This record gives sequence, structure tokens and C-alpha cells, in this order.
Amino acid sequence: MSESLAIIDEATTVLEWKYEPTDLFEEIIDLELLSGRVHIEQGVARGNFPTFEYERGAEFRDEAHRELEPHFFGQAIVSGKQYVLNSAQLTREYDDGRSDQYIIAETGHFKLTTFPANVDFIIRDKDGNVTSDTRADRIAEQTEFRIKVADALPRFPEIRAMAASLNESFKDESNCFVHLYEVRDRIQTVFGGAKKAISALNVMDDWNTIGHLSNNPDNALGRHRGRGTDHKKPDQDDLREGRDATRRLIVAYVDHVSRR
Repeated sequence: MSESLAIIDEATTVLEWKYEPTDLFEEIIDLELLSGRVHIEQGVARGNFPTFEYERGAEFRDEAHRELEPHFFGQAIVSGKQYVLNSAQLTREYDDGRSDQYIIAETGHFKLTTFPANVDFIIRDKDGNVTSDTRADRIAEQTEFRIKVADALPRFPEIRAMAASLNESFKDESNCFVHLYEVRDRIQTVFGGAKKAISALNVMDDWNTIGHLSNNPDNALGRHRGRGTDHKKPDQDDLREGRDATRRLIVAYVDHVSRR
């Protein structure tokens, strides 16, 4: 083996994504992705891959992004948070500290809405044994849902579009309920009608909530604002109610298709 090839063999291809909010995940995550592994912690997802992947450049970067993103929008759905996952920086790092950087043009950055922190508690019995740990239970639920999303996505690509609509309700708040209704409409199309969708997913209350808020002609962020004469911008409670109902709709859909 030539000296130059030996040097390359000692290199590692690295993809590093920045994401917000930095506390999107409540625990450190390590997962297998394509030919390598990705470590996710406090606003940074760093993946280590074989050196030959570097030669694929933007093609490899984009493929890895598509594989990683379901873990992010799955977490965003189950936690009720907005997220931004920026495109990764692609580098090749050598054992001696040198690095090659692949320059790829990047796009914008979005302002995020902040959320109140979860209030957790631990309940113990008289002997000091833990009988309830809300944080541990929530993390277990989030992990299970992310796995469901990643497993279901190849067969049900509409999940990606639903997650995108939910995230758009934050980024494009002036059309918030238009985006939320897109989720309901997409599910209705999949099932071939509202009654079939409601029956299959058992989501009558959330279904009606989204419909009422989105179709109210007085809602300044709704679908039929042109018909109203007294437009009012919904307060934060209405926004949260609509997004939570939509989030539960997506969760119900993912649970449903995961059982098939």
C-alpha cells in the first residue's frame, strides 16, 4: 500500500449537524446510521463514517440527512416541540489532527418558539423504592415513538409530510391552522373519508378541534378568514390546543400503521 493510501485509510469521514432547540432530546442518543454511528447531544449530532464516504460529497451528506431526520421529527411530534435541523458540515479528519472540509452552500436559519419546561417528579413507596418516575416514563415513550416513525416511514412516506406541516405551523404562524388542517386532510385522504379515519384512529375530539379552529371564519390564521368580518388572532392557548390535537392525530396514525 502506498504511503498516501495508508494516510487516507487512517482518516474518518465526519458529518456534524447543528439543531435547535438544544434540549429537543432529553437524553443522549447513539444510533447506527448508514455505514457509521451518530451521537446526538445538546444541539449537536456528530456522525463518524468510513473515509471513503467523503468522496461522495453532497450525495452522501444528503442521504445521511434523510436517514437522520425521522429521529428528529419523531421526537418533535411526541414532545410537541418545533425543531430546526441544519444541513451537516462534511469533513475528513486524520489521526494527526489535519482535516479536509467539503464546502456546501447552506440555507436559512429559523427563529424558534420556546416552551415551558416539563415539571417532573419521582414517587417512592414507604421502603424508598421508586414507583413512578415521570421523566423516565416520558423518555421511554419518546424513544418508542421515534423507533416506530423510523420503521414505518419507508412504507408510509406521508408521515414525513404530516411532520412537515406540523413544523410549518410554527415557522409560518400566519397560516398556522392551514398547515394543521393539512395533516387532518392527508389522513382523511389515506382512509378514504373522515368517518373511516376517525373510527380507525379513535380521534373524534381531536379531529373536531382541528376542524373547528381551522374553519372558523373569524380566525385570522384559519382557512376561511376571507369569509369573516371580525378577524381575531388566536391566543397562545388556541394555538397550543390546535397543535396538540394535530400532534395526537399524527401519533395515533403512526401507532395505527405500526400495527399493520
